[in-house]
Order: sequence, then structure tokens, then C-alpha cells
Amino acid sequence: MKICVDCLNKISQNSTRCKSCSNKFRKGTYKQKNRKPPTRETIIKQVEGRKGYRHSEETKRKISLKNKGKIRTLEFKKRMCEIGKKRKQTQKSKQKMSITMKKKWKEEIYRKKASICKNGVKNPAFNDWSSREPYSIDWSPQLKKEIAKRDGYVCKYCNKLAIGFSGPHHINYNKKDCRPINLIWVHNKCNCKFNTKRDYWIKFWCKKLNISNELLFLENKNVI
Repeated sequence: MKICVDCLNKISQNSTRCKSCSNKFRKGTYKQKNRKPPTRETIIKQVEGRKGYRHSEETKRKISLKNKGKIRTLEFKKRMCEIGKKRKQTQKSKQKMSITMKKKWKEEIYRKKASICKNGVKNPAFNDWSSREPYSIDWSPQLKKEIAKRDGYVCKYCNKLAIGFSGPHHINYNKKDCRPINLIWVHNKCNCKFNTKRDYWIKFWCKKLNISNELLFLENKNVI
């Protein structure tokens, strides 16, 4: 840690004065000089000089306290989303992110926090606790085998063999509607994709399998 030239307070290594002293210095002689705007080369030098610099725990705590309780508007979120889409990450940055995330997921504390953040109503795929509703009487292992044989033990989404870690998927998301028209054989990984944007996936499967919406959403009288 360095010391400020004027007030003798502790400062970062990349500066000679603290913020208050630098502002005072700017008001006097700094603004009187006819200074040219910074060029690209000078900005690049400044950025390279900051590489490897890390905030101390105290500064991190102060930043977290300032950001707590802030309500982000929808306009701000959309703007940040557009900026993130324009950014193109390199392979090195992707590898670093994957390594850090793998280390975090090994910790039990991080996994608990992640589960709490997307638990129940907080989950974007929440649908009024529809996962707790019971299946119909027709839902049985025999019915699963029949659908698997009908589809040839092939996933309808990725067109690959699906023998293990696979099962039927309800196209109209109604557990009690176990008609063979409403069921398709799918990998468990592929089935996780269908939990969000349900209207889109219903239209997708209707076009792919040549099924009409009227026939798909008919009430099954035999279901109890």
C-alpha cells in the first residue's frame, strides 16, 4: 500500500494521491492546463496497468452494501441484456468460467444458495405446483414400454437412442391426459428444455407430429 503525497493516507498502488486530494488538485492547476482528450493508446495503457488488480475485502463489502436493496428497472435490465448479447467471449474466458463454476458447485454452501434462489415460486418455470398433482390411473410401466416400442427407443427431439435415463413427455403438459397421442419418448435431458416456454413447445410438437390443437386438448372422459 502507498501513502498519499498530501494527506499521508493509505491509497492503492496505481495512484499517488487519494480522491479528495486529487479533486482539489484538479480544481487548481489541473483544469487550467489545456489538456488534450485521451487517445486510444493511453486508454489501453491504463487498462493494462489495472490488470491483475483485485479489490480488498473491505472494498468488496462496501460495494455489496451499496448495491443491496437497489431495484433494477425493466429498461435497465433490457439494456444490460442487449449489451451482454453483443459481447463475444473468447475460448480462454469460457474455459476460466467453466473452471470457476466447477469449483463452486463442489461447495455445499453454493449449491444450497443456488437451490434457494430458484425454489418454488422463485423458479421462472413455476406453474402453481402442477408437479405435485397426481398422475391418472392409466400411468403405468406398461404404458411407458408401449410408447418406447412405438417410437423405437429413439428420442423424438434429438433423434438418438434413448434406452436409459429417458421417459415419456406430455405434449399438452396435462398429467392426467395419458393418451398415446399426447405422449412421446424423450431423453431426460431433452425433457428439461420443455419446462419453459410451454406455448412454443406445444406448437413445435404439433407441427412436427402433424397433430391439431383441437385433437390434442380434447377432454379425456376415461381419465379419473
